[in-house]
Amino acid sequence: MIAEDDRGFLLADGVFDTLRVEDGRPLLLERHRQRLRRALTFFGMEEACEPASAAMEKALSELEGQTGSLRTTISRGSGPRGLRPPSPCAPVVLTRFAPSGPRPTTPATAALSNWRRSTDAPSSRYKTLAYTDNVLALAKAPEADDVVMLNSEGRPACTAMANFYALTGEGWITPPTSEGCLDGIVREVLLERGAVREAPIEPDDLRRYPLARSNSLVGVQRLRLEGGAEPDLAAAARLTAILEEAETEGT
Repeated sequence: MIAEDDRGFLLADGVFDTLRVEDGRPLLLERHRQRLRRALTFFGMEEACEPASAAMEKALSELEGQTGSLRTTISRGSGPRGLRPPSPCAPVVLTRFAPSGPRPTTPATAALSNWRRSTDAPSSRYKTLAYTDNVLALAKAPEADDVVMLNSEGRPACTAMANFYALTGEGWITPPTSEGCLDGIVREVLLERGAVREAPIEPDDLRRYPLARSNSLVGVQRLRLEGGAEPDLAAAARLTAILEEAETEGT
């Protein structure tokens, strides 16, 4: 039961993390823990770090042999009326597992959204509970699997659900976080292993180059934008192989 004064419910004052579980094994768990800890620290919710980690561990202990997604949601908890956060906070942590099948192997379809992402807002850099922009962007494109969202400068930043990439003549590029995108876990792995590099993507690049998207649930997936270039199966498969190697190693 959510308390009537819960700030996550009233003000979207909280953060979350979603990781993939395969046959009971969480993929890249330590990276997810570290990113969640960074977010909680940034928003002044350090008190939630240990409870969130414990809740995640408890949920994972009950998922033997199961495949799907585990979401950990942290609200700042109850507080007095108004915007100023209470200190210390009394965080509320919820976990939810959703079963699913294998990652997709066919391209996702995408539309171009008119909704803009701020290049400076914390909600563009962290997985906060304030996802209304993404929800509305997807609602405006019911025929597509996802939408590409531009930033306040008019450049592509990400999709509503994922980081994204363009395959130029010099290899895969992905927007830096300064463009208004999240520091996704899959993105982090691909950057560290030299499979992609950071560079701004221009609007014309969306039609010119093959595209892909990534998040912890879909892995690396080809992206087909209406009027855009045909997705490159072989190039996306190489990114998938690099990701799966990291997931097998647990790094």
